[in-house]
Amino acid sequence: MNKDTLPNNIIKFDAIRVEKSKNNICNCSNNAEYVIDPYAYTVHCRICGAKVEPFRALLNITQKTSKFNKQLNIMLEQRQEIVDYKPHRVVIKQLEKLYNKSSIGKANLGTKYYPCCPSCKEPFELEEITDNWKGGINTQQKLYTRQNKGDTQC
Repeated sequence: MNKDTLPNNIIKFDAIRVEKSKNNICNCSNNAEYVIDPYAYTVHCRICGAKVEPFRALLNITQKTSKFNKQLNIMLEQRQEIVDYKPHRVVIKQLEKLYNKSSIGKANLGTKYYPCCPSCKEPFELEEITDNWKGGINTQQKLYTRQNKGDTQC
């Protein structure tokens, strides 16, 4: 047989074939969505169609899970802050901060701070007001009048 001529019956030998994928690497990173074929034991990316090494897919899933858990914990903390937030207690919390700050001076005479009456500006101990609470519409009206007219009567 001559080098320049080919035989008429060419036998195709394809019993063993190596598949060379056009795009064998998934570049979808954290956006990858995996399709698992349990019969062929393969993993493909649903987005780009590339074959993914199973260990790489598992690693990516665990990294995503870790990120999701961190975000979930942050959201749960924020939820708890919202649940714990009581708008009616904002003033009480501010008073508590001021009280704790002023309590530092107990050991040093003359350095402690005291709350003052908004009307007469005289200082008092917080313990003095624990038993002196009033309620009702008349009390609210008196308070409103005093605050808006600048009344200095105690």
